[in-house]
Amino acid sequence: MTPPLHDIVRVSIILDGDGDKFAREFYAGGEVGGRNAAIQLREKVQEMVARKRNVELGRVLVTIGLVFCNATGLAKYHNLHSLDGFKRGFNSSPYPMLLSDAGSKAEAADEQVKSHLEGQAYSCDVLVLGGTHDGGYANTIQKLQPDLRRKIIFLRANSLFAPTLAAFRLDVGYVDGLFAYSLKKESDFLVLVLRLRPISLLPL
Repeated sequence: MTPPLHDIVRVSIILDGDGDKFAREFYAGGEVGGRNAAIQLREKVQEMVARKRNVELGRVLVTIGLVFCNATGLAKYHNLHSLDGFKRGFNSSPYPMLLSDAGSKAEAADEQVKSHLEGQAYSCDVLVLGGTHDGGYANTIQKLQPDLRRKIIFLRANSLFAPTLAAFRLDVGYVDGLFAYSLKKESDFLVLVLRLRPISLLPL
């Protein structure tokens, strides 16, 4: 039974695909790999949000997933001819998931994340935000109204957590079996964050 509209927890996902790399087998799998990556991203994020927000899984709905990357650079990183097949598969999944090639300009994916962040924060109940390796959009988060900022769950998709992001003390989530970097258990990430360097809180 579909829950009433007012009970739905609407989730937006924004990932920096240059840092939040899927496991190599997804890219190497071409269209099938791309489709599976999109489907699993949606399903695993919905499960994570239900757990973190303590709501029933059936109430959680990913309304959009945006992944921005340097497709040429990612293909070279994985020793693949191109990511065209993966991109087609990702964008043709049965869900509203979009992988966009931001181009090869430095920090292009980061700029796309920043340009979409505020709009998605307004349109959802929970914003799942990747790119934790890079504090480049900390200022964008800083400018959000506190109630919008509290919607954010940082998605732990790689081994690094920028101190400028950790300083916000926002919720942090993790999904297994999807990204190139995998933690043995959730507490491993917290230990890693503390070992980076002392964190100074930003004025909120």
